Amino acid sequence: MKMCKLALAMILAAVTMLTSCLGDSDNSTTLSAIPGVYRYHNMTFMIETPYGYIYSSDLISNPKYTYLSEGDCVAVSFTYGSAVSGDSDTGKDYTTVQLNELVTLDSGNVSFSTDTATLKDKEFSMLEGAIFSSAYPTFAYLQSGVMFLTSGYNMLTKQESEFYLYFDPSQEPVADNAGNVYSIFLRAVATTEGKAPSTSVAQTVGYNVKNMINIINEREKAKSNSAFQLKINFVSDIEDSTIPVWKAVETKIPFEVTD
Repeated sequence: MKMCKLALAMILAAVTMLTSCLGDSDNSTTLSAIPGVYRYHNMTFMIETPYGYIYSSDLISNPKYTYLSEGDCVAVSFTYGSAVSGDSDTGKDYTTVQLNELVTLDSGNVSFSTDTATLKDKEFSMLEGAIFSSAYPTFAYLQSGVMFLTSGYNMLTKQESEFYLYFDPSQEPVADNAGNVYSIFLRAVATTEGKAPSTSVAQTVGYNVKNMINIINEREKAKSNSAFQLKINFVSDIEDSTIPVWKAVETKIPFEVTD
């Protein structure tokens, strides 16, 4: 079964700089901090991005990237265009790029859970569950089913955190003209507690939501619907140190139903 595709309106704003595929550009263009996943593809290692696979020989030959493992979430800055790849990408399902910078991103946990009333151990509230920006690549969805969300929170010095997405597969969606709305719940836990002072940060995390999207897609396909949406809820406050207070992100994420 094919997984759902994210509606084109929600693809990163940087896509406006691109043609139908990266390799079609005659000019050299640089994109920065694009979320992706390190994959073994076509008998070598590449990076799956929202625009398709990109390849650089540095992924194989440069010692500073030997720590990477299959499935690692990354943010990559690269330059593409005929000045980089020439005609070498003709007929291929990837684009050769000049790799400028690569950093790893955390991978979040996805759980089929209905418990949103119980506070997790060392859970903390967030300023924003998912940031959508026209200026920065804060959101992405890959065809393999990995979704990148950027969350804002106050981080204590030397704090380390872990993120969770909860999804109740038995929930009844809320009807909406743009497609039925399904709720998912984002939570954050301090795995290493920090100390004051704190700093407001925005952290991008990758979540493998393939199974979740497939479940929703099958339900909506059975209803002969063409689209659905995800609503992200996050813990915005904690009452009496025990009760999580939920808030919905204003922007909903649209998906197309696929066969």
